[in-house]
Amino acid sequence: MSHSFQNSIGFWIKQIFRETDRLYDQRLAQYGITTSQVGVLVQLWNVGDGLTQKELHERLRIRPASLTNLLDPLVK
Repeated sequence: MSHSFQNSIGFWIKQIFRETDRLYDQRLAQYGITTSQVGVLVQLWNVGDGLTQKELHERLRIRPASLTNLLDPLVK
């Protein structure tokens, strides 16, 4: 039995996510932010002051270096 990767539900979920993310990024471009940066802002909004970068990258499930790349443009 052959199974094509493109017949997988996971493949199509990922494709839909990527396209949705791309569309939101286009809309957010007018504000100078990305969907990934919105995730950071939402965490900061929900938790408030006192959230460390370590806690933030753990909540977002991203590497510390990736968080730094998201934060740098927001600080400027």
